[in-house]
Amino acid sequence: MVATKIFPLEKCLRIKLGAIAALTAALVLPGCSGDEPHHSVNKTQDAVQTASLSAEGNYVLLAKDEAPLELWDLKNQRVVSILEGIPAQKNIHHASLSPDGRFALTANTHTLILWDNNTGEPVAAWAHPETIQDIAISRFGQKILVGLSNNHAQFIKVGQTQAFPPLEHDDQITVVTISQDGQYMLTGSKDKSAKIWSAQDGRLLHAWAHDSEIKTAALSPDNRYAFTSDGKGHSKIWEIKSGKLLQDLNNQPRVVTIAAFSPSGRYLVTGTDPEILQLWHVPTGEYITQWRLPKKDLMKPTTGTIHSVAFSKDEKKIFSEDSYGVGYVWTIP
Repeated sequence: MVATKIFPLEKCLRIKLGAIAALTAALVLPGCSGDEPHHSVNKTQDAVQTASLSAEGNYVLLAKDEAPLELWDLKNQRVVSILEGIPAQKNIHHASLSPDGRFALTANTHTLILWDNNTGEPVAAWAHPETIQDIAISRFGQKILVGLSNNHAQFIKVGQTQAFPPLEHDDQITVVTISQDGQYMLTGSKDKSAKIWSAQDGRLLHAWAHDSEIKTAALSPDNRYAFTSDGKGHSKIWEIKSGKLLQDLNNQPRVVTIAAFSPSGRYLVTGTDPEILQLWHVPTGEYITQWRLPKKDLMKPTTGTIHSVAFSKDEKKIFSEDSYGVGYVWTIP
């Protein structure tokens, strides 16, 4: 494996209209099935390449093509930080906001940058010859996990030398995530397996088999559960400590593209194409309800891609961010 290099930082449609003329791009139109969102905010008219919500939905990081990164305070509905200053990083494909919202991690094909959201300045930057497949960051921005195209995931403890060798799969890494407190790392691969590792010493704790490549993975904030889903729509919930299968969500026919656990681990929300959110009860595996993202443009048959999801601290609401730059708030029944 080629060593990581550090490079210097550089500065049913329902339209409430009095007339057709009132129809503008700023309108958010309710979807044809499922309950409507409790609340929505349209943050931009530009396409969003990727987005990342903080753990409790207080902040969201938006990455737009050829534009500075924007950190939004969702409670006050305003931009609180603009992240820019490194021309080497354009066309951002991956973004991960630390659970507390203090730090941001972004990546394009070969460069990785850690940002301080309070100052809007980059803290550290890394370059790698392999293609970056996915990224994740722990609370306070202390630990980073990077999935690479050479079948490895690289763990970075910010400000320290490499603690242990790369985490290995038999094929290309497809997804990575790290627990909020930085204790566990979860990797998924085209080799049809998901693996959970100790972030203390890099030990492999459990390996879980699927029927096809892993598409999505998530860890519960309380470190009890792991979620993995593959390219055939087979989704599973595992117990982290024992490694045992807790739930097989076999009534989920769609490919899951995004997922998040609630703070207590009681609920799981999954996002699928075409643009559907589904809510699950983790202890029983019970399907609770679903919501469909509203259509924004009447002339287009689909809605936006779901980039990120999160639960409120009291577990009464779910936040979602889509590729149109629209954030929705959904009320849990």
